[in-house]
Amino acid sequence: MSERIAPEPIRPPAESRLRAALRFGVVGLALGLIGSALYIIPEQSPANAVTKVFSEGRAVLLTARVERGVWPPDGELASLPVEGRGLRLRTLLTECPLAGTWRFVGVKAGGPAIVFTPAETGQPYERALRLADKWLDDGEPATGDLVIGPDRARLRLSVE
Repeated sequence: MSERIAPEPIRPPAESRLRAALRFGVVGLALGLIGSALYIIPEQSPANAVTKVFSEGRAVLLTARVERGVWPPDGELASLPVEGRGLRLRTLLTECPLAGTWRFVGVKAGGPAIVFTPAETGQPYERALRLADKWLDDGEPATGDLVIGPDRARLRLSVE
C-alpha cells in the first residue's frame, strides 16, 4: 500500500513586505554609496585640486597686474613672489595630485594665461581637466577661457 503524504500547510512569510522593501532599499543605498566612493569621488578629487590651482593662480596674477600695472614675468607659478595669496598658491601646487608644470605665459605668447603641462597625458589628465572645465568655464574643452589640448591646458586670464 502506498503511503499518503500530507500536504504542507501554507504559512505566512517570515517577514512583512514593508520590512523586505526596507531591507532592499537599504542594500541599494549602500551599493550606491559604495559606487560613488569608488568611482565618482576619486575622479573629482584631482579636478577639485586643479580647479583650486587655476582659481588661486588667476587671483594672484590679476591682483599683481592691478597692483603693479604690468603682468609678472613669464615663468613657473611657484616662482611668483611669496605674499599672502602667493604662499597659498605654492601650497596648492605642492598638494595637486596631477603631476606636471604650471607656468604663467605673458602677453607675447598670445595673451596672459596659466598653462598646465601634465607629466603624463591620458585618461586621468583628460577626465580631471574636463571636469575642471565644467566648473570654471563653459564645459567645452576646445572653447572658452580654459582650452584643453592633448598635451596641455591653457586658462586665459581676462582683465575685463
